[in-house]
Amino acid sequence: MVADAAVARAGRAAGLGWSVGVAVNLALGVAAYFPLLFTRMFFSAIAYRLGDFSAYPARDGIDIPIMMAGVCWLLFLPLWFLANRFIARWTAVPRRPYWLIAVLLPGVLFFADAVFALRLLQLVF
Repeated sequence: MVADAAVARAGRAAGLGWSVGVAVNLALGVAAYFPLLFTRMFFSAIAYRLGDFSAYPARDGIDIPIMMAGVCWLLFLPLWFLANRFIARWTAVPRRPYWLIAVLLPGVLFFADAVFALRLLQLVF
């Protein structure tokens, strides 16, 4: 009887950990929009320099997208890592699947916005 209660408690904790983890990573996906956007601008500026004139026109050079992407990633990554480390450590979620989902979820909003032109940034801000 005691073992059944412990298993039920661990199941509830894992379910709570997954729901909190998904909610936190989707919220962090809004913050991840900016580093991903500036990284996309950086690669698009490189493509423009290589002859793809439909890409982001990098007439001013690529140092501005590099700087903005770097600053955004330096601000976003510690926040993302510490939030997910706390959730993974203090809940009963399996580590490997949780970190895989934690890595993929913030990019889902950005790629959905890029592919389907959802204009999520205008909805949020």
